[in-house]
Amino acid sequence: SGRKGKDTIAGSKYNSLFNKIYNGCGDSVTNGTQAGFDALTSDSLSYGYYITERNNGTFINNGIDGSTMQDIAGRNGFAAANGRYTQLDIDSEFITILFGINDAANGTLGAINDTDPAASFYGAFNTVLPYLLNKHNIAKIGLITPYGATAGHRQAVKDMGKKWGVAVLDLYDENEPLVFGRESGSIINGPTVTAWKALYLADGTHPNALGNRYISSIIEA
Repeated sequence: SGRKGKDTIAGSKYNSLFNKIYNGCGDSVTNGTQAGFDALTSDSLSYGYYITERNNGTFINNGIDGSTMQDIAGRNGFAAANGRYTQLDIDSEFITILFGINDAANGTLGAINDTDPAASFYGAFNTVLPYLLNKHNIAKIGLITPYGATAGHRQAVKDMGKKWGVAVLDLYDENEPLVFGRESGSIINGPTVTAWKALYLADGTHPNALGNRYISSIIEA
């Protein structure tokens, strides 16, 4: 956004994010749906907005509501032929990919060696990642597991990170906030989780502005 907030991190040789271009790819969670907008810039208050605001950077919001990673008809598939993955700003210095919730509801998981982006979730990643690693070979690319979807889709993201040598942030693992997915079987008492959900989620799924600010620090780190 370029607008400095009260928690802006000063630029220095130790801040690798300062003044950088961050391209966030995903669905409605990345888009910041239900998060509201910044009054000065009209930017969605997504996690990417908060990351770049703190670091005087530029966020390119490549999140689309209802979008999938797999090339599925009517779903704005990220891996569609000549799709969004082929059109990312060449100057992007950081790229993250967060898909899975809509894929789980509308697509096919597939197997790790699939290569058809229209056939499966795995096939979409095996199409997108080699392309990005070749075209954007200077950018730092990271995958983020969805805090929703299925265990299979979350594992697929981790499998793809390992296969292609790309860093993975697991938003469902034991080190991440319970309110973003791992409530089932938790030792944390129910009323606490209910309160956290009311505080950080706008509709039980999408983070509100405070929720996006919360997860932005995890993604940033």
